Amino acid sequence: MSPNAQPDIRPFVTCVKRLAGRGAEAGGSLRSVPLEDLDLLRPVGSTAGNCDELAIALRFRGSREFWHAALAVHAYLARDCQAVCEAAGQLRQQPNQPTGATGAEPPRVAQLHQEQLRIAGALGVLAKTCFNLKAVASPDTADGSRVLALLRGDALQVYSAVLKALTRSVAPVPELCDEARLISTLLLFVVWAADISVARMRAGDVSVAVEWALAMAASRVLEHACCAVLHLQGGVAIARAACAPSAEARLKLQLEVECTDQLVLCDVLGQLCKVIQVAADMQAAAVALGSDATACGGGSSSSPAGAAAAPASAGPAGCGADQRQRCSVQLLPSLRSVLCGRSLNYWVVKGLLDAGNAAVECSNQFSGRLLEATELREKATGAMVSEQLQQAIEQRGAGLPARWLGLPEQHRTLKSDFERAGDTQGEAGVSSALPLGPLLVGVMREGRLMVRLSDMYFQLVMAARQLWQAINASPGAGEAGSSTSNAAGRSAATSRAAARSPFTAAQVCAAMCHGLESIGGMGMAMQELVGSPLGYRAEMGAAVQMLCGLAKQLRARQAVRLLGTLWTCAAVLLSIVPASAARGDLSAAVLEQSVAPALEAMGSLLLHTYAGENKIKLSGRVGGCCTSLTAASYARGIYQLRSCLRDTLRPPSGGRAAAERQGQLRVALTDRFLRRSCALPALLTFGKPDETGGLLVALRQAMFVPAVTAAGAGPSGSRAPPPPAGGDVQNQMVLLGVQLLEQVAAACLQAPPSRRRPAAKGASARGGSASPVDDDVAARLTDTAKCDVPAERLQRLWAAAEPKGAAAAAEAARDTGSRMAVYAVLQLLPAVVHSGLAGALSKAHKDFTVGLSRVFLAVALRALEVVQRTARQRAAGAVPAGASARGRTVEEIFAHAAVDSWMLLLVDQAGVYQWLAAALGVSTAQCWPEGHAAALDVVEVLTLVVPAEELAMWVRLWSGGAEAQPPPGAPASPHAPVIQLGEAWLAQHGRGKLVAALKDKGCYVPAEAGGRASGPARDDGAGVASLRLDVVMKHRLPALPPLVCPIDAVRGLDVEHNFRPCSHPGCTRVPASPGIVPEVASELPTMRCGRCRVESYCGAECQRAHWRAGHKEECPRLAQMRTDLESASVMMHFGFLRV
Repeated sequence: MSPNAQPDIRPFVTCVKRLAGRGAEAGGSLRSVPLEDLDLLRPVGSTAGNCDELAIALRFRGSREFWHAALAVHAYLARDCQAVCEAAGQLRQQPNQPTGATGAEPPRVAQLHQEQLRIAGALGVLAKTCFNLKAVASPDTADGSRVLALLRGDALQVYSAVLKALTRSVAPVPELCDEARLISTLLLFVVWAADISVARMRAGDVSVAVEWALAMAASRVLEHACCAVLHLQGGVAIARAACAPSAEARLKLQLEVECTDQLVLCDVLGQLCKVIQVAADMQAAAVALGSDATACGGGSSSSPAGAAAAPASAGPAGCGADQRQRCSVQLLPSLRSVLCGRSLNYWVVKGLLDAGNAAVECSNQFSGRLLEATELREKATGAMVSEQLQQAIEQRGAGLPARWLGLPEQHRTLKSDFERAGDTQGEAGVSSALPLGPLLVGVMREGRLMVRLSDMYFQLVMAARQLWQAINASPGAGEAGSSTSNAAGRSAATSRAAARSPFTAAQVCAAMCHGLESIGGMGMAMQELVGSPLGYRAEMGAAVQMLCGLAKQLRARQAVRLLGTLWTCAAVLLSIVPASAARGDLSAAVLEQSVAPALEAMGSLLLHTYAGENKIKLSGRVGGCCTSLTAASYARGIYQLRSCLRDTLRPPSGGRAAAERQGQLRVALTDRFLRRSCALPALLTFGKPDETGGLLVALRQAMFVPAVTAAGAGPSGSRAPPPPAGGDVQNQMVLLGVQLLEQVAAACLQAPPSRRRPAAKGASARGGSASPVDDDVAARLTDTAKCDVPAERLQRLWAAAEPKGAAAAAEAARDTGSRMAVYAVLQLLPAVVHSGLAGALSKAHKDFTVGLSRVFLAVALRALEVVQRTARQRAAGAVPAGASARGRTVEEIFAHAAVDSWMLLLVDQAGVYQWLAAALGVSTAQCWPEGHAAALDVVEVLTLVVPAEELAMWVRLWSGGAEAQPPPGAPASPHAPVIQLGEAWLAQHGRGKLVAALKDKGCYVPAEAGGRASGPARDDGAGVASLRLDVVMKHRLPALPPLVCPIDAVRGLDVEHNFRPCSHPGCTRVPASPGIVPEVASELPTMRCGRCRVESYCGAECQRAHWRAGHKEECPRLAQMRTDLESASVMMHFGFLRV
């Protein structure tokens, strides 16, 4: 606002100066001034019509004399308020004085109360005008000087005395609201000083912030404010229990109590949370100075509370060494002392319990209304409102119980304290005779209350996050005993004494989970209704981050009790986020700053281990499976992860922006939750096969969905989409698919680690795992796959997926892991190749080329392992050599079917030869030695597995003029062999044994042969034998874990779990959203192929598309493999050895 548009400030300035003069004449007090003169300040302050406008006008035109007068009036009023409150408290404490909720006040106490009202009113006018942030918005020297004058005038000490006086006795009901208003007014000055201090600190001046922190720590004003609020709420409880003599008196009592509750639960709570937030921002700015970042610990993403890193812009600029020293020695210890106060922490956790239990009661009532509405609907129309809501109500049963964690009854705030008269507004217009009448009334009443409760809850969550972070921070430089002044030493001692929370990590975690479960659960139920007031909030992600951080500090037995509820809260978040993204309610900033860190925190907790957790008996847990993963599975966290990813594939209702948010959410789920957690191998082993299989199918489908889905492509009909147009989101999903395949191949398909060193000493005492560290498993991953993944998580990649304990349970888990690992490759590998993006991504990303080649290598080694095992059995006499086709043994049938199944996956479904040609061409063109080395490893294995006649159709070894040339990539002619290698080029790269083996296989083409292979093709030549020995030693083939073949994995999921997704790789059809009920529409109905009975399809379009894409040639082979395996199973069951 320009100065010309500002209101007239002369009446207000005149009044302030007159009061300052009279106070000086009276010896520093305004109590002798007639009350009528003091009352003049309030109407004068309101002449501007808006205190903000008057504050801005004072900023431009207030003189130095005026500001001196305003500070003087404030000091006089604060001391007078202290004297009045102390006198009234002493009178109430005298014997035979009526006290309590309804007692009549003596005349003297009533007179003091009237005087207190006028003083508080005058202070409120000053707070909203002279000490409004808009009056001193510019960070100049004058702003800092006013704050310093306020602080050095012992204002905070006076505030503390006033607040302490309010706790000495219980005021009558009419005075409770006035006391709440006085507390709010005093906190306005604290908030103003805090805002100016942190603004000056960011501008480079830390002196104001240091003074503010020292004054706050010395006065303990926040501690006294919290005690005053608790005392006030105790008075409210007494007033509610009092019996009024008449209906009119009861109504008056109710209105006065409601006014007090509203001030405490809205104004006072908001101001206390604001002070906590400013103190935390000040702490982050001090850390950003770089003087002692690790000492504060306020902005580390690995902090115990799971807080995010402080923004770089929070740090002050231009600070010298002396100011940095003041931050370390004085500011940081004082801030910790302020944030670690016991009363402050007690008040925050109490607020979380109050809001959580009120939300539980509100949610239970809402569920009852839903049940009543469904029953009325059935009677009126014969149909339910929603099958999902009905089942959700039945699952909730009687609702959640209250949980107070031992909080004294007099300190509890009940649901009735949160209710307001306006909550029932509009109910009269809803007819109870309507089928949905009770439901609509419940939505209006409980919806308004739940919105208010969620606002309060998430405010306290953010405050608790900062407080718990400060409590668990390591000592700063000034606290380590190296301070150079007595003041710094006193600050350090105060900070150490204050850093004792009245609640344990388990109690804070339980309090937060209780509220988040009920608030989020009601949000899930109401998101089925149009116009739901509850949706995803950024604070919800912060709450989940803090819960995950707190969970890592728990002991093993505490974790067993709490992790189930925590993962239920995480499942609630995973349910609400995709719905908000589809509606367009989720912004890019919220997704990046709230959702993505929450997903990463959940992923980091998934494989977290606790000291001694294996000694605790937990029903249904397999040995080797960590407690957190077991809790996540039982709390439907993995199911909800699958549903969340699947929901992002549905066409959004919020337009193009919503589609973009859905794509970003897909990437965040896959990257932050799955890849960085390294949990996919463990999920494949210990998870429920149908849930994990559904997750793999959703990952496959995500590779074929572009960032913005075409309009009208709904999920209701089966469709086989055309080749995708690509896009950043789709590229990222394909890249992430390869990185997940790398993890599966490294932990499940390849040989166990050979270099296993013991865990660090004391790791189990710190809550980590004591299992050996897997160094070479992490070395199998590319750099991109290891990016942003903690080293200790990478080093336990194999151990986390290895079952232990009882033989039967461990063997069953190994069988599940074997089947699901193969199924993961079967789902993701062909999808990566057929996404249409593999060629472009291989040219742009070296790690994509290397990683995908390593995955192909792991799959090819499985086929070679079957061949080698059969050869060893034949050499040992277990399998007779030269058996006729009609005289095959069971082992031969299984081996032949397994090799054929692996080669079908490699050659026909994944196109290994085309990929190897492209990878060799790109790697040599881009000078990527790792790329062509990985591709040549695959060629070596294929040379040993593929028969000579077939290999000669795909691979050519040239000599003569072309022998020193690198591989040209895929040939232009479809009739030419795909992979063309030069003999000299292979020799230059140390592949002489491969050259000899290719010559034995008949792939060698001399220069004078005119393009025709020379010599007979042999599968058992000396070159092949030498290469086989080299490959077996290099890849540790005998140590490979046993795995089922791909067709056996598909049949096992079909027969044992009735899991039969659509087999067309490009199918992106998803089932109807099941909401919060897992049993409703969990999978699409599919039908098996009538010939092979192996592949399944969701509709005729996908079947025709897959038939044209290659199933026409695969179908007879699959039918023969299925028949062979079924015959072999029958033979084993009845004891036959030969067909």
